[in-house]
Amino acid sequence: KIADTGSATWLEPRAAYAGRAPARIVKAGRKVTLKRWTLPLRVGGKAAQLRGVVEWQPSPPSHR
Repeated sequence: KIADTGSATWLEPRAAYAGRAPARIVKAGRKVTLKRWTLPLRVGGKAAQLRGVVEWQPSPPSHR
C-alpha cells in the first residue's frame, strides 16, 4: 500500500506537446521543460486546478 488517498488516471489531450524535441543540444539526462499546463477542476463543489509539466529528457547515446 502506497497511500490512503484516492487517485485517478486518464489521458489528457490538452496537456499534450505537439512540437518537436528541442533543436538545441542538451546533455543526456538533463530535463527540458516543453510545456506547463493547468486543468480546471471542481473538488467538493469548490474550484481547484490540476497543474503539470511536460518534460523532455534525452537518453545517453547507446554504444554498440
